This record gives sequence, C-alpha cells and structure tokens, in this order.
Amino acid sequence: MISKLAHVSPGARLGDNVTIGDFTVVHENVEIGDNCVIHEHCLLGVKGPNTKEPLSLGAGAIVRSHSVIYETTRAHQSGKR
Repeated sequence: MISKLAHVSPGARLGDNVTIGDFTVVHENVEIGDNCVIHEHCLLGVKGPNTKEPLSLGAGAIVRSHSVIYETTRAHQSGKR
C-alpha cells in the first residue's frame, strides 16, 4: 500500500506488494523490489553530485522512518540483484 500522503515520482519503478508510509518522497531514479517496506518521512533517490545510477533496493528491504538514501545506493542480499 502506498500512503495517500506519500509522493512517488512517475519515473520510479516499484515491485509488487510495496508499502510506502506517510510523507515519504520517492524520486524518479529509484528501483524498489517486491515486498519492500518504506516507513514514514523518508527521502529516497536524493540526487548527489554527478550521480547517474539509480537507488536500487532489493526484494524485502525495510527502510526505517526518517531515512535519507541517495542515488547510486544498492541494497541487495548477497548474490542477488
């Protein structure tokens, strides 16, 4: 479920069964895998200097409230992508 109080860019790529909490912002250069949970007040895919690679969260990732995660970050289980 995506909260009505969250903002998800149309360019973001979301897997199945993703939960996004209130007041979270998901920028366009973001890939979120299946069954991820993003808590409230997070910023995902914040642009850094000279970034080109997307923020990529693997299946089942959990992002706790008030987190800021920049583009080019990759969080996947070992050996999976």
